[in-house]
Amino acid sequence: NWQAMQAADEQIKAEEEDVQTALLLLTTSVADTYLQLRAFDAEIAVFERLIVSNIKNRDLTAEQFQAGLVNSLP
Repeated sequence: NWQAMQAADEQIKAEEEDVQTALLLLTTSVADTYLQLRAFDAEIAVFERLIVSNIKNRDLTAEQFQAGLVNSLP
């Protein structure tokens, strides 16, 4: 029957569109997650540099204290 075939064809087309929509949503989600990961990596790099800088400052201050160039903190 022609109407049943037409209905089945329309159903297949609708399901194909649903699959394409799902793939687009998945791709968008993966891209968003990747960008978030890259942003977190950048933040980690900033904090790592800050830690190194703070350690160098601490060591320099300790050397200055031992040389009598600065007073101890209260």
